[in-house]
Amino acid sequence: MMFVFLVLIPHTMQTIATTCPNASRCVCDEEKHYAKCTNLLVIPVLPSYVTSLDFSRNFLMHLQRSTFTALEALKLENLSLANDNIFRATSDSLNDLLYLRSLDLSRNPMILSVAVTAIMSIRSPFFSTLIINMNPWKFIGIGSTLNALCTAFNLTHVSLRYSYDTSLSFNEMSKCVVLQFFDVSKGHIQFLEPGFLKHIKELNLQNNGITLKRGGFFERSQLVLSLKSKF
Repeated sequence: MMFVFLVLIPHTMQTIATTCPNASRCVCDEEKHYAKCTNLLVIPVLPSYVTSLDFSRNFLMHLQRSTFTALEALKLENLSLANDNIFRATSDSLNDLLYLRSLDLSRNPMILSVAVTAIMSIRSPFFSTLIINMNPWKFIGIGSTLNALCTAFNLTHVSLRYSYDTSLSFNEMSKCVVLQFFDVSKGHIQFLEPGFLKHIKELNLQNNGITLKRGGFFERSQLVLSLKSKF
């Protein structure tokens, strides 16, 4: 008599959708590797081709590591969490997005420390673009905050439009050595402290109340400076 033994080897499979979920609230484009979802409480499982996700205008509220479980199987590079009613974040919330290149946290009711907590949880070596426009921060110290972030990441593109800060010190941004594009337009900035940003190519200061003086990086020939009066 012959006995046959079957050995089952357990393994873990990450869930990937083959079609775009929730057709009434999500739109997917395979050619552009893109998905957009609105009016949801959680991030759904998405097709494997998605590398860019616009998850703005949803109701995430609290960013945790488990918030992004559905994205772990994707090579997600671009993520928008704008206007998602986020006001809390854990220190490991974005740990698992290992291919992330750009993040948009605009128009959320979070305080600055919560935003920094979320951003600092990123472990992707490719992260270089940060967008945090129209957030309710006053007197945040743009220069020192960015310096801390530039210490952790090689930021090349930063957008801080509609800032409530009234001054901006480029001396405080000494760690932003690879920053190329910096948009602080449509804010309340009145005073600038000059400094040298070695690789800056475009600085947008439009619609602030700034009076410029000669000196610092403003004399660099390769800089494209956009400046209009706020009034």
